[in-house]
Amino acid sequence: IIKILNGSKWTFNELPMRVVLIDSSTDGSEENIREALELEWSEFFDDCIIAKKGKLTLVHYLHRKGGKAWVLNKFTNKIETKYFGVVDADWLLDFKPLIMATSYLHNHPRNAYVQIRWHATSKSNSIVAKLDQLSIDYRHWVENPVRSWHGVPVTIHGSGFIIRTSDFVGVGGFREGILSEDVDLAIRLMLKGKIGYGLSNISMQLQSCDHLKQFFWQKWRWIEGRSQLLRQYTIPICKTHFMSLWQKIVWLFYLGYFGRFVGFAYA
Repeated sequence: IIKILNGSKWTFNELPMRVVLIDSSTDGSEENIREALELEWSEFFDDCIIAKKGKLTLVHYLHRKGGKAWVLNKFTNKIETKYFGVVDADWLLDFKPLIMATSYLHNHPRNAYVQIRWHATSKSNSIVAKLDQLSIDYRHWVENPVRSWHGVPVTIHGSGFIIRTSDFVGVGGFREGILSEDVDLAIRLMLKGKIGYGLSNISMQLQSCDHLKQFFWQKWRWIEGRSQLLRQYTIPICKTHFMSLWQKIVWLFYLGYFGRFVGFAYA
């Protein structure tokens, strides 16, 4: 992200979107980011410090009480825009897909969010990297487009999505203390009658897992997180009037598919 911002054709005053870099690390990364982007700390609060230049803002939270969900909720409490997006640090920042997704959301007021298609890439040619790319590409190049074409809402995948701020605030933002705050948010929106759409014609690149331990840890975290949600939302999904029987079956299968029974029992 830093390389792209420093090497872009725009100055920080000319960026096509307002960019906020959120850091909550404890290893001094915020100083490396600040120096690389030639920023200066200008605002100091009890829980964070802020540096600004043009449309670029760097926010460093001094502690991380509730993980990613807590950090994003703290930031989104101050958002005054109609839409905002989330892009993780292991993604190749690209403004064009984000602008296209925002335009789609603006023209479809019933949709609460738009999920951009993931495209996994890696400099490594390891088997692990290839397996990770295969699993991610299947989900985003095959399953999500089919779900959207048949009217089954696509879930939020944690990164590469644009969401309507009013809908996000309306369901209370991200729920803290769980492993899959992104999918949880999507379910709570659907239970309120809001839907999400997966754009199959635009994509952004992300870094795939290169090591076996990293691969299994990521997948196990996903399994455990979906299992927790399956246990919590099975009855609310079955009772809701905002989803058809077919949509309910697909969603419960999605959560249970990741659970694989073992994960469900563990959670």
